[in-house]
Amino acid sequence: MMLPESTTTEQQTQQDRIHGQSLSWSGIIAGLVACIVPLIIGVSNGSLYGWHLAVYIAAGSCYFLLKRVFWAETAFCLRMRRYPQLLISVVFGLAALMQLISGDFTTQPIAFMVPMVFIAGTYPLPKTLVIAGFISILMSVCFILAGLPLNSMGFSGLSSQIVLLLFVTLFGYVTNQSVLTRHQVEQLAQELAQERDYLRQLSASTAALSSEVELSRVLAQVAEAGRTLANAQAVTVALREDHEWRIATSIGSPEPNQHSLEIALHAKGEVIGRLTCWSAEPANLALRQALQPFADAAALAIYNAQLYEQARFSATLAERNRLARDFHDTLAQQLTGLRLQIEAGMRNLHQPEKAQIRLQKAYDLALAALHDLRRSVWNLSAPAIDGRVLNDVLAELVDTFHQRTNIQSQYSHDGQELNLPSEMAIQVLRVVNEALSNVEKHAQAQHVAIRSTVAAGQLQITVSDDGQGFELATVQQTASGGFGLTSMRERTQLIHGTLSIQSQPTAGTLLTLCLPL
Repeated sequence: MMLPESTTTEQQTQQDRIHGQSLSWSGIIAGLVACIVPLIIGVSNGSLYGWHLAVYIAAGSCYFLLKRVFWAETAFCLRMRRYPQLLISVVFGLAALMQLISGDFTTQPIAFMVPMVFIAGTYPLPKTLVIAGFISILMSVCFILAGLPLNSMGFSGLSSQIVLLLFVTLFGYVTNQSVLTRHQVEQLAQELAQERDYLRQLSASTAALSSEVELSRVLAQVAEAGRTLANAQAVTVALREDHEWRIATSIGSPEPNQHSLEIALHAKGEVIGRLTCWSAEPANLALRQALQPFADAAALAIYNAQLYEQARFSATLAERNRLARDFHDTLAQQLTGLRLQIEAGMRNLHQPEKAQIRLQKAYDLALAALHDLRRSVWNLSAPAIDGRVLNDVLAELVDTFHQRTNIQSQYSHDGQELNLPSEMAIQVLRVVNEALSNVEKHAQAQHVAIRSTVAAGQLQITVSDDGQGFELATVQQTASGGFGLTSMRERTQLIHGTLSIQSQPTAGTLLTLCLPL
């Protein structure tokens, strides 16, 4: 998942490093000014000498070293910052000692202000103001103990230092809050960007799954999308079959030390499978919740693919049963009759005239059987799609039908070219093929017209003949389902279309296939 375009993790780290370095150098410079300037002034005017000078230098050195603890990231400094109250008390005590020794209330108060920046970033505002109040009191006590006059000028100087201390405190608090707010905004922006990218990937994965019906392809897409969304090294998809789990597809190989996350795939109130992801990071509730919408979409896609596979198997089985009935009703009976005629002819070899009659009947039965066999083979071997537009294939199919049967046949098409998916085009072609086969076998028609039209996002194909027609209700009650009507309807359902048939005795037949595009 990507970070926002305005900033990256490296940029944030660089900004934090620059900010920390700025505070550190500001603290160093301010601390040096607070310690060295009063020292120089005291040595110059003779107020700092002897043990006063030694104590001041020692206190200033300790103050400067302890102040560094507020900013440095060494192990010692981090350990010292675990006790902030003690650290703050010692630093302020050293600052007060230096002020008592130097008697400088112009530059020396900076020593109180530098640690307040750290305090303002460590404690909430009420506690920070309480500490600032104590420091103001401490500065006032040092002012009195130093024996400085409490006249208007001295009081004005002390007041200005206290006001400056409060200003520095508030400024440090506002600055730290600003940095903290910026970090929170950047973190929120990063989380939103990750959520945006996840939703984008989820949308793309769901769209890809909804456009696929082949079970093997759906399973492969589920595994690949699951690995991407979960940032996993390995993914398996298991399906429940006959109360047992079977690994349907997998990507990658899980390692022994990897953590697994298993999500059940629910569809229509049942657990039909489970998605398992392996990764180096342990799974958490947030990841499970993020993957749940994808798991729901994946379960529905798998369920639909399974239904499609079952429907296709059902259509294939119906087609086999229809062919079996067709062979039994025509070819098998014709071959049986052929065998009986040949046997009768052999028994009448001593009577040439009778034998000739039997052999002529056998010859006629053989021609009829050959014709029916060619028709069945033609029904099974309709023109291949091979990436061609469907209207060209339909035209070729109708032309072949005319040449084979001598039935006057016409095909016309209105609208844009039929660039249908291969699976859909094959089913349409099979329905038209079955309709033409019915015309040949049962209609006794002289003319048949096939027309395809594309309009308003829908494909409509009609097959009409001028044959003898039939009673639709009577035909549908037959064991065969009516001249292959069951097979045609099942194929139409596979491609989410509708099939209607209109026919009356002596009035011909009109078959209409409608398919949304």
